[in-house]
Amino acid sequence: MYEFVAGPKETLDQLHRLFEKADNEQYTYLGINSTEFCFPEDMHAGFQWPLARVGQTVAPQTLCLIEPTGLPLRRRCIGNRIYGGYWEQLNGTAFQCATNVRTETLKLYNYQTNPIQHEAVAEILTDLIGVIDSTAALVPADVFYLSKTIENIKSTLFNENSNNGTVFGNKRESLYSRLSAILNRVMYVNESILLNSQVALNATNILLDATDAIINQISVTNSTTAEDGSIGGNNSNPVGVEHGDNKIDRMINLNGSLLYRTGRLVLLIADPAVANVTGIALLKDVQYYGDTEEPVPAGTDSFDEYQIRLITADESEEDIMEEENLEIASYIPSTLLENIKLLAETEDANNTKQLRVVITVFFNDHIFKEVTNGSVSKANSKVISITLPGFGSDLPGELPIFFRDTDVNKSSNCGYWDFNVNEIEAMPQWSYKRCYMVQQDHDLSLCKCSHLTSFSRLCMDMQYVESTGVSQKFIGDQGNIVLDVITAIGCTLSLLGVGGIFITAIIFPNWRSTANSKVLLQLSLAIAIEMFIVFLEGPDIERDKESNPVSQTKLARDPRSDLIQECNLQTHYLFMDFKVVYDSINRVRL
Repeated sequence: MYEFVAGPKETLDQLHRLFEKADNEQYTYLGINSTEFCFPEDMHAGFQWPLARVGQTVAPQTLCLIEPTGLPLRRRCIGNRIYGGYWEQLNGTAFQCATNVRTETLKLYNYQTNPIQHEAVAEILTDLIGVIDSTAALVPADVFYLSKTIENIKSTLFNENSNNGTVFGNKRESLYSRLSAILNRVMYVNESILLNSQVALNATNILLDATDAIINQISVTNSTTAEDGSIGGNNSNPVGVEHGDNKIDRMINLNGSLLYRTGRLVLLIADPAVANVTGIALLKDVQYYGDTEEPVPAGTDSFDEYQIRLITADESEEDIMEEENLEIASYIPSTLLENIKLLAETEDANNTKQLRVVITVFFNDHIFKEVTNGSVSKANSKVISITLPGFGSDLPGELPIFFRDTDVNKSSNCGYWDFNVNEIEAMPQWSYKRCYMVQQDHDLSLCKCSHLTSFSRLCMDMQYVESTGVSQKFIGDQGNIVLDVITAIGCTLSLLGVGGIFITAIIFPNWRSTANSKVLLQLSLAIAIEMFIVFLEGPDIERDKESNPVSQTKLARDPRSDLIQECNLQTHYLFMDFKVVYDSINRVRL
């Protein structure tokens, strides 16, 4: 029996030596493949490649940015359960590493590569805020290396040999503050940059998973700021006051709850045992204009114009639903809270878990983007994430979530963000399972879900992600705009031509009485109706309210072929319309 106690690379080296010694005339040792991993390679195309799961795409341990895309060089681990995993080959002429790398990119790369000491975590997080401060200058590689840095910090904080209570001490509030500030900054990054990094290297999913893990773990550590083991205490720092060295962050510590409010992210960590707080509600602020009061216009781009209210477990869904100017809210009702506690006691009679409610509200969906081509789901409201650290994601009941739709003209349904963290080849996406709508009042909806994750109201959209070799380019929004313009112009010209036919029929009664003219008029009417439908409705896809099956289907194609087809179709209609008018006038003259 041969025992391996080292890491993956050392174990592989030992296996190589073992089989090489056993090589004889009966068989020849060729090599080893794992059914789950691609083993590290020291030098392929001049780069070091880390261990990767089958289906995973990784960047080399050596810094190499592809200049046109702003992405690091990457390589995919491919294979299957029969032949094992193996690395795809890189074409040496298909890429060229950038010679000039931004100082900020180099700093992020070094943070994600090198080991981080416990005592340096707070300082590094503060430095990260400054590095990504200028969001307009960020490239996709920055987002990826930022995500890997947070993942590196997570590994440091939760090393099995470390004492979490000693590590965190009184630094918990500082860690919450800095992580909130980093996520807030990411919410300001151009969504095309974020999508590129997500498509190429699953970057935003890594970032969400790592920050959630850190915040959740910190919230239940034994070292707390109150003697009774709770989070709270008195109001030590009211909302609106700068906290620590992070000027964009405002924190309140009140009645067992820590609330962090930034421009585009709100974080709540609540201890229900202190003041029964289990949720949060965001309401549009009201501006006063003379004797009238109007809510903040829909175009506001931060949470600064929103009021925040903490929700207790004994409040009713009806009262929350009727709250004026409610934008988004969620809480753990008393019945569900008791069921959660009973379930925990049933599973472990000596249960000593500290129950914490962690809620994060995101201003936009920039880090919740699907990466597939064609029809995709997208958020039509703010995004809210709810977790109960240490209690799992499945609930012994239903969680109420309140949403106000951003666009009331789009058909939307209740859904959640499916991380697919255990499926390497599956990319994250929005899902509709185990969520449904209970009540709707114009643009305000009450949804209920039976598990914990990130939630939003979802509508359908079209996008196209173009992939060329080592480059990934998101052109979905731009392509949709071009298609809309082409459609609008084509429909307008076609309707003008059809209008000319009907004007001709009105002016020349003798012409419209012929059989051929009647056929042409009916055809023109059909064309006009079609143009109105295309112009007004577009290619939107709606979903049933009960579940997620698509009730109307449209095959997704390359937008360039759509452009060609649309131009050909509208040109044909326009030519036919004018030909009919021209022929009709000539017949009347004759």
